[in-house]
Amino acid sequence: MASLAGSFNAPALATQLTAMLQASLGGSFPQVVAALNGGLNEVIQTGQNLVGSLGAAFGGSLPELAARLSAALSAGLSGSLSAELSAALATSVSGALSALGSGLVQTGGMLAGGLGAGLSGLIGTGQVLAGSFGATASGLLRTGEALAAIWENAAAQIGGALGGAVEASLGVGFPGLSQVGLTLATGIANATVGLAQTGWVILTALDNASLGLAANIGAALANLQLAIQAALNASLGVQVGA
Repeated sequence: MASLAGSFNAPALATQLTAMLQASLGGSFPQVVAALNGGLNEVIQTGQNLVGSLGAAFGGSLPELAARLSAALSAGLSGSLSAELSAALATSVSGALSALGSGLVQTGGMLAGGLGAGLSGLIGTGQVLAGSFGATASGLLRTGEALAAIWENAAAQIGGALGGAVEASLGVGFPGLSQVGLTLATGIANATVGLAQTGWVILTALDNASLGLAANIGAALANLQLAIQAALNASLGVQVGA
């Protein structure tokens, strides 16, 4: 404040104002100029006295007081705030990491369990499909056998009827025709037997192929399940069972 009062040159300002007023107004208001000059001088003197009184009253105590307040605030706040912030941050980070680890372990366990159940269902479906193929092939085999037996009986009956009818109607004069009928019936019967044997071979081959396919599917699915379980155990550290 002393430097501010020293830099504020009131007499020079009063002199400039007086000169400006005298130049603009001439000598018509000398009393007004004198009164203004005296008032400004009194105001300046009062300000200087106030600054001097404040400086004498406080002296060098203001910087010391500011230093003490700053040191007290720094010592009181820095330690407690640092300890509280460190504890809060440590608790928050530890809780977040623990929750994240638990969530990852639970997610891995659920994923492994879901995959194991899905693979077990696929293996069961493959086994059921193989059983259905086997039952279907066996049914087709029995149907072929029954069809072959029906054809064989029909051919024998047709051959016998033709032979008896021709022999009865034509008599002894045409014994060769009767022999032809018997030969025809025998040929039809032999052809029917060959057809039945061919159908048996085809159905047996289909049955064996379906059983082999079902076994291969079941083995492949079991190997795939074991490989996925081993990969999950190695990557997540979670023991997954079938």
